[in-house]
Amino acid sequence: IMEVRAIFTSYPVSYRGSFACSDARLDKIWKACRWGAQLCMQDYHLDSPNHQEPLADFGDYMIVAMVNYYAFGEPLLIRQDIRKFARILEQTSFQPFHTSYALLWLQALMDYFAFTGDRSLVSEMAPCVHGLIRRFGGYIGRNGLVSEAPDYMFMDWVTMAGFNLHHPPAVIGQGYMSAFYYRALQDAAAVAAITGDAANAAAYRLKADKLKAAFNRELWSERKQLYRDGVPFRSHARLNRWLPADKDIETFSPHVNTLAVLYDLAPRSSQAGIMRKVLGEKPLNCQSYFMYFVFGALRHAGLFDRRALELMKRWRINPATGTFREMWERGDYSHGWQGAPLIQLSSGVLGVTCASAGCRRLEIRPHTCGLKWARGTVPTTIGDVQVCWQNKKDAFRIEVRIPERCEAEIMLPVPRKSRARIPGNDSPALRTISAVGPGRHIFSAALIKKHQQ
Repeated sequence: IMEVRAIFTSYPVSYRGSFACSDARLDKIWKACRWGAQLCMQDYHLDSPNHQEPLADFGDYMIVAMVNYYAFGEPLLIRQDIRKFARILEQTSFQPFHTSYALLWLQALMDYFAFTGDRSLVSEMAPCVHGLIRRFGGYIGRNGLVSEAPDYMFMDWVTMAGFNLHHPPAVIGQGYMSAFYYRALQDAAAVAAITGDAANAAAYRLKADKLKAAFNRELWSERKQLYRDGVPFRSHARLNRWLPADKDIETFSPHVNTLAVLYDLAPRSSQAGIMRKVLGEKPLNCQSYFMYFVFGALRHAGLFDRRALELMKRWRINPATGTFREMWERGDYSHGWQGAPLIQLSSGVLGVTCASAGCRRLEIRPHTCGLKWARGTVPTTIGDVQVCWQNKKDAFRIEVRIPERCEAEIMLPVPRKSRARIPGNDSPALRTISAVGPGRHIFSAALIKKHQQ
């Protein structure tokens, strides 16, 4: 062998985003997530270089697009993905192969709008959004939930009660699909408001309120203090290969309970307790794909600081490829949607999220998670945001650089010393600094003492 060469192609990107912290293993995970996403960025976001699916599974593309935003800041590829999948929805009468992924297309559209502020694409997609909502409105059953869907794909590559959750029966899928439809109704109301359609905005909000009431009435278990997945024998949809018959079972998946917390179907007072029960299951019965939603629910419930990093360390880097397996212990490599840790390290540990469309306003709320320091860059369409913080025993110090034409609200985690642990409070106290303008800023927060009342 005289010479060895490799041919590599990907969508042209710049490594605008970065992350480093006091835990070197997390640094490696962040970079592996970035590499996996880059491998999947071709003329659309591939499911993987091996599984070059024809833009079918939009839940995957929704997640890899978020990795893209935080690692590369490149919105144009997902813009084209959103347009292409809209055509697929129209051609299939809004019934793509994986039913739930149609709703996640709408989430991806709103994520794109938050990152870019691009109203033109939202207006272009509005007719498709209204068609999607009409289709799912026809799946509402007598119990007020999505119980008449043709199938409940896709939940996860795990089993429960003897069923493969790739295509569960209605008794397991009702709550899961209803939660996604509830979020879709809220997103559709936002689309209607953006396009000046006040009537549809009000109608979608009313439908969402009714669905939330049915979700809590039909699925909440006082005995378990969790949401059941569904009620058996409520569906009248025709059984098929992808819709198995119901059994007289009662299940409580981490999936439906996570979504109930993430989307505020569950009351705020119950959310931390629900997520503690979900995480009490060892090991957690979900694959890396669904962990994207688990991390979001942890932050929403105020448990991110205590629980997030231990979950991120389930990601194992293959030394031969520098990427992760499709599932924890099996499957092929280089799926860009496995990049949930990158999203959470940049948006959670660094703490940078968009607070208005186009990132004109930012929220910077670092979660220290027991780390001593962290630094990095988060790209936006109007410039890069730089964050560097140090978490010492008696003080927290942060330096930020805000781009031009942007302002930020900064929430500092204040080191706290208490004689007794405050029940139910897993998050540090916060000091809020509002309306910070462009440029370099340094803030610090000193130790406070807090006693149990």
